Amino acid sequence: MNIRYYKVKNGDSLWKISRKEGIDFTNLLQVNRITKHNGHFLRAGQKIILPEQSDYDTCLSIEILDIRFAPIKHARVRLTYDEKRVTRIAGANGKIHGIVIKDHARGLEVDFRTIDRRWITVAKYKTLPLGDKRLILTNREFKDNGQYQTKRGTEQLHNMLLRHDARSTNPNQHIEPGTVHSKNFSKSVQKPLPLALKRQIRTESGIHTHAVAPIYIEENLHLSPANEKYRKLIIATAHKFELSPPTLAALIDAEAVGGDEGWRADSHNGTSDAAGLTQFLESTWLNSIAQDPRTILNQRIAGKNLRNTDIFQMRYDPELSIDASAAYATQNLNGLRAGGYAIDALNPEDLAKVIYAAHHEGLRGLMNILSGSFTQERAEFLLPKQVGGEKARQLAHRFDNDFRHAYLHWLFRDYIDAHINVRRFMVDPGVARTPRSMEEIFRTLGRNNPLPPAGKRVIQSVSPSMTPADSASEGWRDPLDECVIRSAGLAKGWEGAIFRPDARTGKNGEMRPHQGVDLVATPGTTIYAVADGRIVLAEEDDIGAYGRRVTLGVDVNDLPVQQRNLCNAHQATDEVFFFYAHLDSVCVVLGQPVRRGTRLGATGSSGNAKGMTTIARGAHLHFEVRRKSRVGPGLEGRLDPLPFLNTYRHP
Repeated sequence: MNIRYYKVKNGDSLWKISRKEGIDFTNLLQVNRITKHNGHFLRAGQKIILPEQSDYDTCLSIEILDIRFAPIKHARVRLTYDEKRVTRIAGANGKIHGIVIKDHARGLEVDFRTIDRRWITVAKYKTLPLGDKRLILTNREFKDNGQYQTKRGTEQLHNMLLRHDARSTNPNQHIEPGTVHSKNFSKSVQKPLPLALKRQIRTESGIHTHAVAPIYIEENLHLSPANEKYRKLIIATAHKFELSPPTLAALIDAEAVGGDEGWRADSHNGTSDAAGLTQFLESTWLNSIAQDPRTILNQRIAGKNLRNTDIFQMRYDPELSIDASAAYATQNLNGLRAGGYAIDALNPEDLAKVIYAAHHEGLRGLMNILSGSFTQERAEFLLPKQVGGEKARQLAHRFDNDFRHAYLHWLFRDYIDAHINVRRFMVDPGVARTPRSMEEIFRTLGRNNPLPPAGKRVIQSVSPSMTPADSASEGWRDPLDECVIRSAGLAKGWEGAIFRPDARTGKNGEMRPHQGVDLVATPGTTIYAVADGRIVLAEEDDIGAYGRRVTLGVDVNDLPVQQRNLCNAHQATDEVFFFYAHLDSVCVVLGQPVRRGTRLGATGSSGNAKGMTTIARGAHLHFEVRRKSRVGPGLEGRLDPLPFLNTYRHP
């Protein structure tokens, strides 16, 4: 391998040099003998070795993910390239590094060994691109046809035996369409949560194999265990009204009251007469739903002399409620089409937002907003009903007491954009596009943007709702897709979840600090590397107050100007550390270099967050910014994380 050198300049970092010179970051670390002990920051004038790459065409890294985009530990693959065939085993993070291919023109074939020891071809390329490349592989076979997943120990477990045991463990899991007729709907729909199938057997080679409970994947619909009972109702209704099941699930999730037992069929809105799983007003239920011949409600009451109170009570039947929400969605979409709006130009992910906007506002209300005829008087009436009087006044103040703009900001940005995301209800979200904002959707519909320009917002340091940072800043990615400050379970509300010396109150009444920020996150939510860096801590065991955790070390020169200035505001530093805690899983390893946006793991309820399994119970990601990798109690050695985030809001 030929050797050449690079002289470090002010502002350089290994990541910047790696990208500039087209050299693999890991190779730079290895050739220059840079380890976790001596850091990866540089000094001006330093000479570093640049390995030549002329002795091969392609250097490949492969990442093997299951259909939920979680890494498959110790996956076995067979690679055919350069007229040879080799077998490689992925690490605990599902990754295989350092596949050096001399002739890219000969292509590559990748075979994956399934749980029943079959080899299946999952990728085949006639030619490969030149340089250092990353290949991400996912396939329905990667989780035994999406039904079950094996944990450590890769020997076979007979599929029929496993499926039989899983079904025996979880009988009568789903509500069947047409089976709920009791007047006490809330009790008649109770179903047991899926139980973990913890079966251990000794295979023919003497290696123990562990299997876990079934993961339902029909129609690419992902539901929490507590909501699994509604699967068949959602799928049947979605087919009936030509909607996607994840779209319908997203609509239900935005309306229903949740809890440990999932969406409650007896949900009720405390500020109106809306009720049921999908929160229908009595007038809408009686006029729009009961009169639609397509609905189960219409068919069930046909020819019967029922009182309105009896018909209203049927809102608590989950089958009727789900069916009604889909019927109402298509009614509103047809109304928008008739009004000349380009509904058919929207993709399913965006359509879900429009459906919910119409469900929330009613067809006439949404069309008033679309046409620009939404009035100040109407907004002054609606906003306090939605957010309360005091918060409505605060929000209006941010828009120079323009309640119309304040209401639209809340409805579109703070509510619909924050709550409606079809990808959350997909087993494989990779098949969907990232949902656009409501502003972008309105432009697609051919209407002017009804929201005020961003510059009109007044950001108050005491009660921040959204930071002014540009969300598209290069070199930084927020740790979650959406950053909302936690408030649940805290005596001081969201103020107890931010970086401050008096955020919490101890048992004896003393003030206690909070060293980071708690961001709302349902367990299983993906966490991301905020910048290019290297893993300096990857704790996979649930130990200590922080439980499973990851620390990302970043050269300050690899941060954009805003975050770099924050690091250097108090004391110049070469490296900064970003700390993620209370995780459910960790998918990186100590010393691993990662790029901005790399999946590091998933949120959970480990450490002293045990029991925080839902948003209502306080489920969150604890995120810190540290000046050194290991710090003691208190705020010493830490920085306030909030100014680092591109966007965030509080409840």
